[in-house]
Amino acid sequence: MKVTNDGETTIGILYSLPEYTRKFVLAHELGHVVEHANNSTTFYRAFMSGYDIPKIEAEANRFAFHLLLSNLDINESFNKYDFVKSYGLPEELARFVTI
Repeated sequence: MKVTNDGETTIGILYSLPEYTRKFVLAHELGHVVEHANNSTTFYRAFMSGYDIPKIEAEANRFAFHLLLSNLDINESFNKYDFVKSYGLPEELARFVTI
């Protein structure tokens, strides 16, 4: 969750989530900070909306996967579905992974 008040942004992440999922959540919320500074959204909309994810949620998902992929050495054996599942995320989010 991202909250902005008086120009200060705070990102809250459930510590009870597995570490690999927290990494995605943080990257997703950073996407909102970078791309949607004037909007208030939550990470959980992506999971509640299924394929009707609002545009800003889709953009934050793409930002997150781009950020997470930037540290990987991608080769021909890369599988975006396995990559998404490695973060404990639904397979449907693989559509936001672009290499």
